[in-house]
Amino acid sequence: MTYSPQSKQQTWQTAPVLVQAQALLDTLGRVHAISRARSREPGRAAVDPCAWSCTHTLSAKYGEQHLEAQLERYSRTLASFADAYGPGPVLLVTAPARIELCGGHLDYIDYFQDKVLTFASREYDMLMVARPRADQTVRGISLQPGFAPFEFSIADFPGGRSCHGGSAELVRSEWLSYLDYAGTPEPDWSNYLKGSGFYLQHLYPERQIRGIDLVVNSTIPPSGGASSSSALVMCSGYAFRALNGLPADPEEMATSGAQAEWYVGTRGGMMDHATMAFGKPDHAVRITFQPFSVAAVPTPADGYEWVTFYSHPTGVTPEILAKDNEISAVSCSILPLLIERALSDSPDLETPWRAFLRGVEREDADGIADLVLHCQPLLDSLPETLSLQELAEIVPGLRERVRRLYPSLAQIRGAEWPMPIRSKARYHLGEVQRVIEESRTLEQSTSGSDEGEVTASISRLGRLLDETHEGLRDLYGVSTDEVENLVGCVRSHPAVLGARVMGFGLGGNVLALVKSAAVGSVIEKAQTEYYRPRGRDGVADLHILVHTPGAGLGPVDPFAGARSTLIGLANHWENWRVNEPDILSLASGMLGIDGLADYTPTRPIKPLVLCGGKSTRFGGDRPKVLAEILGKPALEWVLEVLRSLPNSLPPLLLTSNEKSTCEQIRQQLDGRFEVGYLVDNDLLGTGHAVWLARERLADFDGITLVTEGTQAVLQRDTVLKSLLIHEAVGCAVMTMPTTAKDRPYAYLRRDDQGFVCDSCETRLEGAPPIERGEDNVSVYFMEGRELLPALEAARQRALDRSTGAYRLGQLGFPNEIVKSLVAAGRLVLGLCLAEEWEAQSLKTPSDCATVAQWVAPRNTRTPGQRSDWTEGSEG
Repeated sequence: MTYSPQSKQQTWQTAPVLVQAQALLDTLGRVHAISRARSREPGRAAVDPCAWSCTHTLSAKYGEQHLEAQLERYSRTLASFADAYGPGPVLLVTAPARIELCGGHLDYIDYFQDKVLTFASREYDMLMVARPRADQTVRGISLQPGFAPFEFSIADFPGGRSCHGGSAELVRSEWLSYLDYAGTPEPDWSNYLKGSGFYLQHLYPERQIRGIDLVVNSTIPPSGGASSSSALVMCSGYAFRALNGLPADPEEMATSGAQAEWYVGTRGGMMDHATMAFGKPDHAVRITFQPFSVAAVPTPADGYEWVTFYSHPTGVTPEILAKDNEISAVSCSILPLLIERALSDSPDLETPWRAFLRGVEREDADGIADLVLHCQPLLDSLPETLSLQELAEIVPGLRERVRRLYPSLAQIRGAEWPMPIRSKARYHLGEVQRVIEESRTLEQSTSGSDEGEVTASISRLGRLLDETHEGLRDLYGVSTDEVENLVGCVRSHPAVLGARVMGFGLGGNVLALVKSAAVGSVIEKAQTEYYRPRGRDGVADLHILVHTPGAGLGPVDPFAGARSTLIGLANHWENWRVNEPDILSLASGMLGIDGLADYTPTRPIKPLVLCGGKSTRFGGDRPKVLAEILGKPALEWVLEVLRSLPNSLPPLLLTSNEKSTCEQIRQQLDGRFEVGYLVDNDLLGTGHAVWLARERLADFDGITLVTEGTQAVLQRDTVLKSLLIHEAVGCAVMTMPTTAKDRPYAYLRRDDQGFVCDSCETRLEGAPPIERGEDNVSVYFMEGRELLPALEAARQRALDRSTGAYRLGQLGFPNEIVKSLVAAGRLVLGLCLAEEWEAQSLKTPSDCATVAQWVAPRNTRTPGQRSDWTEGSEG
């Protein structure tokens, strides 16, 4: 698998799936019980679809051997979230530990095409549970000791000019200007969240980025070289985007995550963030920069293990920040300029340099060693060290640029500090050579049929790990005595093929490639010779970890299997009556309730009622919505149902301007219903009328209900069942109840798997009639945050570019919306749960008598039920 910007693959769904925290917590408890009873009651999980779904999801993600530990971890995190922030829907997202095989400190250089080789850890990750807020406050809790709760506001970001849609360089430059202005904050884990939230506000200054409440539970050792800090940035970056309805693709997340992390004072590259964004099970990822691309490289599946051994914390001290800034300044700003000057002064050095650049881009594994060797005269021409003062004498103006980009370097090191130059260049060239050779070695180790060839490849892989460590120690200066003691201890075991310090260095984790059969022996040796003499237990403290390549950043949906089952059952519209008990039971279980009688929508419902005007076919001088059914206007029958719905907001009536329609409706209702009014002066169809309400709906994040004021047969149970299933499915942008009938007027089309693929109308659109199918019943549910973008997309599809008018003379609802959503790959649910007579509308006066026979026995309220919105008029 290869990723490049020219062949983008959307890794994450656009609309996040939120789950009910308490429902998931209850289900995880049942999984615990099922797991303990499995030996006595085999097959018990099969009768609990939600429990089975959670078991399958977590086992597939972490491995069955880790299921019990992950059940406890997820349960603890959800319980902590509920205790701190209350019940309700939550988003779960994880980011893996980054295991660096080769390419450390290459991801931020830019004087040749840099490459790194890494993988995402399956076993160790950061779990974040998050929920959106109505304001810009961000509140966070960590379940790891030593990390205090925090609270801040994204509104604290001062903002600036809009960079969204601008060049990458503009975004970077403006962000660095802000960081220069803000200075380096005092160390605190909340800074990674601030960087993430502030950076997103920097990208979208025209929007008010909503805050989140969050709880973090990480198994990535902090300050261990496995990028726990980057995991925090990536988890929060995904959560901010998902819960603000903003797009997130892997490359953008990797780039944004790297720059957001600069907020804490570092100036690193995007290796960690790209690894997390593109991690793939059973594969390493070779990440190339300039231009950006990612290739999956298979890793040895049997016979060998990747084991990390933790030495001591690296931390984010002023000294570490200065070292980070020094490395970045030399690699990003100083070396490119010095090499350019050297080539200009000695043209004979340019030929081997250009050959090296081409070899790196071609990933010439056979010739790269010679190409690096031929560049040694160029490297020898570079100064051994340079101070900022000397730099100012060589290149006027560069010192000030370095001071602005790398503030800790000047503040802590001072102008006279000698910065190593030549050794860093030697390391860079040697390390990119190892990345190319190691990638091919990995491929050979998994594709070779001869056991001897495979063994030789694995041995070569171990030697390359050793060479990387020697380069980091001798040329980059990022090892310590304690790290060297640990590396020496681990390497001395005969089953260890190679070992190296990971991440930034100066502490953290040592990665070793170990023969599987001897893992226990290697661990015991490390315990005996390194950890116990220091009063530590490497196993109990989780300082010794075994890793396998796993998936990258993304949302976790423990109910994915149950959700898939629910959608599958709902898609079989012809079997609805048989399947309905199972559908409602499964949906209720996913929301943590016993059934429809216990259901209250978890989010507010905003009804939009299309009231139109006078109908030619219906006749008369009064709006059709005021046609009387059993002595009561049709609109009042509709409003009574809407008023009876729990968690329902006052409806907005969309009326026409003809013959004082709005005024007649006001007079008829006479303040007995709390409603709002919006007059449609354009009369360009029902979809256009809803679009006119965009300012009233701009900030609404609940569920929008659209219906017609003539739909007097609207049934409360139909509405509640539809809402229940819509919320349980969680990923449908639009849901509409339908009914099965002969020769339907406005019917749905489905694909061979039962998914809605079109909505047709026989009269307006001239769709061919069908003998039997699904007719909509003129009530539709849409995600509030999705309605306006979907309407705008539908408008653009329906407009004639040459005239600026709708091609059909109007914008229909729901047909144009359904077509637009389906074209974008979004989920539209059709639920064939309504009775046939619920499709009856008022087209002619004679229809009033037909409708009357269905509304006569209806009682829209259950005994003792109170209205959720008070009577009275908006005025």
